[in-house]
Amino acid sequence: MERWQATLEEAVALGPEHLSLYALTVEEGTKLAHDVERGLVPGPEGDMQAAMYEWSCERLAAAGYGQYEISNWCRPGEECRHNLVYWRNGEWLGLGPGAHSHLSSREPGASSEGWRFADVYSPRRYIELVRETVAIGATSQESGVRDTGEREMVGSMRQVAFLEEQTAEMEMADTAILGLRLNEGLDVEGFRARFGRSVEEVYGAVMAETVTFGLVERENGRVRLTERGRLLGNEVFVRMLA
Repeated sequence: MERWQATLEEAVALGPEHLSLYALTVEEGTKLAHDVERGLVPGPEGDMQAAMYEWSCERLAAAGYGQYEISNWCRPGEECRHNLVYWRNGEWLGLGPGAHSHLSSREPGASSEGWRFADVYSPRRYIELVRETVAIGATSQESGVRDTGEREMVGSMRQVAFLEEQTAEMEMADTAILGLRLNEGLDVEGFRARFGRSVEEVYGAVMAETVTFGLVERENGRVRLTERGRLLGNEVFVRMLA
């Protein structure tokens, strides 16, 4: 705890406009996961992480930083705009090796809500595949052949290594889970306008249970995590997964 407090004090002393504080997640397949499994290094300890988090919330508030997402604080008006696009489950196009994208369908009567896709990780391979994609596109235009479907368009980009169609259930779950990460919470009317279904219709049982547990609250047209809920957010999120 003392090391963490000293680290955050040094960060605050630098006077940044924005701070991101993420709890460590040990990812499967990494060297750290290997070492933790074999007892070579200790893994994250839940109660200590919670104590660090609670102290950080108090310290940053005292330093004039407002929390606007579970792991993010900023000076007034300095919220990270591109991250807000992710947390509101908006659209973005990622360019470059390893980049991820999320695009909604614009085809009338489409069977999917849209797509998430990701590019290959290797910079060298990414460049090679983009050149192939450009060459194929030029040939198609010269011959008058054009793909009109959105899926065909994404699939024709050879640099795309991962492509996942988004069902309505997946999009609703992503919108709800990501929205709950924000301090402002999930906009109930915005959810209805986007999907044509109410939060209660889709997640009524989840809401009732998590409210009883003191993890979620609803007020002013929004559903949000409580202070306790921010520590146990995954208990809410897992219940919403498609």
